[in-house]
Amino acid sequence: MNSLARLALRHPRKIISFWLVVLLLSLAGASRLSDRVQNGGYAASGSQSIRAAELEEHLFGRSSEPQAYLSVLAAHGSRTVPPRDVLEAARALRGVAGVKEVGAPVISTDGRAGLLPVTFSGSYGYAQTRVPEVESALVHARLASSTARLIGQAGIYQRYMVQSKRSLSTSSLISFPVTLVILLVAFLSVVAALLPLGLAAVCVGVTFGFLYLLTYVVQLSVFVEDTVLILGLGLSIDFSLFMVTRVRESLAREGATMEQAITEALQSTGRAITVSGLTVATALAGLYVTGLGVFNSLATGAIGAALIAVSAALTMTPAAVVLLGDRLDRFSIPMAVNAAQNGRFWRRLADFVVRRRVAVIAVIVPVMLVLSIPITGMHITLKSISVLPSSDPVRAATARVADSFGPGAGTPAVVVAHASPARLRQIVAAQPGVVRVGPTEFGARGWVRLDATLDSYSDGSRADTIVEDLRSTLHQAYGSQAVVGGATAVGLDLIQRINERTPWVVLVVLLAEILVLTLIFAAPLIALKAALTTLLSVSAALGIMTLFFRSTGDIGYFVPLFLFATIFGLSTDYEVFLLSRVREHHCEGASNTDSLKRALIGSSRSITLAGITMGVVFFSFAVSPLVPFQELGVGMGLAIVLDVTVVRGLLVPATVALLGELNWWRPKWSRPQQRSVSTAASS
Repeated sequence: MNSLARLALRHPRKIISFWLVVLLLSLAGASRLSDRVQNGGYAASGSQSIRAAELEEHLFGRSSEPQAYLSVLAAHGSRTVPPRDVLEAARALRGVAGVKEVGAPVISTDGRAGLLPVTFSGSYGYAQTRVPEVESALVHARLASSTARLIGQAGIYQRYMVQSKRSLSTSSLISFPVTLVILLVAFLSVVAALLPLGLAAVCVGVTFGFLYLLTYVVQLSVFVEDTVLILGLGLSIDFSLFMVTRVRESLAREGATMEQAITEALQSTGRAITVSGLTVATALAGLYVTGLGVFNSLATGAIGAALIAVSAALTMTPAAVVLLGDRLDRFSIPMAVNAAQNGRFWRRLADFVVRRRVAVIAVIVPVMLVLSIPITGMHITLKSISVLPSSDPVRAATARVADSFGPGAGTPAVVVAHASPARLRQIVAAQPGVVRVGPTEFGARGWVRLDATLDSYSDGSRADTIVEDLRSTLHQAYGSQAVVGGATAVGLDLIQRINERTPWVVLVVLLAEILVLTLIFAAPLIALKAALTTLLSVSAALGIMTLFFRSTGDIGYFVPLFLFATIFGLSTDYEVFLLSRVREHHCEGASNTDSLKRALIGSSRSITLAGITMGVVFFSFAVSPLVPFQELGVGMGLAIVLDVTVVRGLLVPATVALLGELNWWRPKWSRPQQRSVSTAASS
């Protein structure tokens, strides 16, 4: 850290110039990131839906079932769709690059809709990239009185991308001005408040550029942009806030110089930021345990955002502070500055928590446990069409197709079996919930394939039940020689994999965080307590979120695990900042109680305002047009606000006060080795 301090003091302009150059280079890729991300990664290796897709590829000469369906709908007020319009729409698609095949049209019994299967020469991710050109071709198609729209999985996936962009812009418009107001309260200076926002913008831009390059190596989910924005903004603002606050605190001492302030800030807060960033990254790495591409993608993007935020906080923030010098406190509010420096509220809070430590624990722990109860009723699911807002054109077209063909049209279940075609059709057609069986396709070595249209939307709970029952029936008849794939089957297999791996993710994250904190603080009880209190705040937030969204249905499949990993890392992050101060004062010779009080008075205001800032960024996603991001925004916002107020402000200090000197206990055999580690962490 001393080397970084010398670098910031001697070459601040070079550091800032480096980051600006990196940002300019990154912006070119960042602006094209949306064109490179794809919606995918839902496949659970070894699942029945994966086997169905593999059998299709090897035995039927096709990469997958049709990725989309072309819907041709009669104009409002018209009774039937003109056959000429159906043929014209199909002709328009056959000229689009990447469209491999447009199947034969099927007209609904009421004559108001036509449906044609569309197969692209690639995966669902590739098909999604071709949708804009398909839509352009349909706009220029010479239809007499009908409207044509691509529906099905590829069409839905592409709309995710469109709505995700809207979510990004809306969140930015809300979070930046509100965050600026909070930072004004935190810094009480316009210049100081603008600094973290500028640094946050640089971090997010650089991260997006990094992800763009990464798309040439691995496939990234369409949702990675939102998760990187939500985490990158919050972390970079928080880290900058802590660093600038510590520098100003050092400069406030009589006779202190900028060189001393920067050095002290990096030696103390800089180490805490490094530990915090690594802690967040470690927690997010737990998502890799799922073995699912979509979680791997989200984890990779979020870890990248965390590490870039740490790098910028340790280099760009000190350099910017050095360059600004006395101008950092320009346009300050003198009365507010005096009130903040007085810290009367935090002194009273520290005295109260220490004096009423047992009562605080006895009240907060049961309340948090009660708030966690709704988790037992949480049900996660892979939503598709219902994720989109009701006004979305693809969802509206899908609803009209459902009125004419039934809800399951466009996303049928796929049955692949080594069986007699007639017998297989009979079994599938007799299955409750199956309303239509498509033509039989013959593959190699006696295998057959057919589509089964359900009487429910593919992402509904009834569709799940139908596919589960169909799988059971076919297994009884053919054993492993019959499999069911399709959109609903993929969702079922995904949820099963998540449910199987969730306990392991929780265990890995808990053990990793305990290990990291033990190494940093050389205090096993501190690490264990930190993990348990963080687990309590995360579970309470998940419980409240489940209760809040109970009226809207099930929770999005990635929300609970991503929320758990992210909030666990962030909550531990705030604990590191608080306990680092406690450890610092304790190593100086202060008692446990005095160390705790001094740490609360010195850091509670910064931690609380940082948490509220992070909460604003999270809550801004509650206005997203995509339901899972509404859930994620509300859940993460609740979790972080609960953590920095109730848990970090009351429960953690109360437990530290109650344990006393036991906080710093460690086994005798480990003391010589860990003493150097802890001293380094708190120096």
